[in-house]
Amino acid sequence: MTNKRPVFLGALTWLSFLGEGFGLLLVVLSFRFSSRHSTDVVDMNMEFSSNSELPEQYQNIITSFIDFWIVQHDQFYSIHISRIILLLISLFGVYMMYNLKRNGFYIYTVAQVLLVAIPFLYVAENPIGQIMASLQFFVVGLFVFMYATQVKYLS
Repeated sequence: MTNKRPVFLGALTWLSFLGEGFGLLLVVLSFRFSSRHSTDVVDMNMEFSSNSELPEQYQNIITSFIDFWIVQHDQFYSIHISRIILLLISLFGVYMMYNLKRNGFYIYTVAQVLLVAIPFLYVAENPIGQIMASLQFFVVGLFVFMYATQVKYLS
């Protein structure tokens, strides 16, 4: 085995650094705007409840969005603190893989699986939560698969 990093592994790790870093930034910024957001959700829920002129299919979609955000607000700290911790662990795993350490793959994979589990734990019954969790599951699965093809270069 050589100490030279394969191009594909280098590209994957940089994409992961960007994606995980951006995700971490979004979670941290959500703390900054959380109090204003919570009043907006309550106002939106009250406004929608008084407006029944929309067709039923649109009411169901809007109700799903409102329910999703209410659950997000109710579980705000537990969701976001766990995401911050798991994103930092995931970044550590990516850093290790960037330095060609095999344990980084396992750390990254476990952190990503747990990150995917968060939406299923908190908003599994909500259609919007299911769509978001499914999309996240697809992207995580794709990245774990691509990293798995590169494990042979890690020591």
